[in-house]
Amino acid sequence: MKNLLIVPLLFSVFTIGCNSKSKKNEEKELKKEKEVSNQVEAEKNSQNYLLLNNAAGKFKIGSPIPFPKTSNHYKVRKETQTIIEEGVSVEETVYIVSKGEKNILHLKQGYNSQNINEITVLSSLFATSKGIGINSTIEDFITQYPNYKIWYTYVSGVYVIETKEINAQFLLNAKNFIGNPKITSDITVLKKEDFKPGTKIIKIRMI
Repeated sequence: MKNLLIVPLLFSVFTIGCNSKSKKNEEKELKKEKEVSNQVEAEKNSQNYLLLNNAAGKFKIGSPIPFPKTSNHYKVRKETQTIIEEGVSVEETVYIVSKGEKNILHLKQGYNSQNINEITVLSSLFATSKGIGINSTIEDFITQYPNYKIWYTYVSGVYVIETKEINAQFLLNAKNFIGNPKITSDITVLKKEDFKPGTKIIKIRMI
């Protein structure tokens, strides 16, 4: 009788052990699949927000403006804005790219063209392959791109730091300028010391 009881008991233990092992393997596989999925999504997002020569993610200088098309990642709307150039008010058409409630890019078209002629990056989502983007400091930029140049133009009143490694203008916070440059031409070369420590990039422009 005892022997008859032992056999079902052993079978039950074996079954429970197998089920437990199977469950662990299943959890392990699900975890692995999730990690792979997260990695793919991260790479996808990285490409969506990577700053390259004349490109911010999928938006490239010379490419058609994706309007009124939208995607799961962004929406595009069209607006007419007034800007001041050399003291003169000028109206221009701007295509605003938004993600959720936040504006992330401004796109401008070329003359008699529906292609992108200028890109202005407004969001810290975008960054170069070296991690430089909006809210990066002047020191961060110089560390990653030692071959840099800083300049000011009175035409648009902007302070720019740039590098030959990427065709883009990184606009610095004008409020942190403490230098006293002599304006002798459209472009005046500046130094790092002309700005307060920790001065941040506030916009990025590609033309």
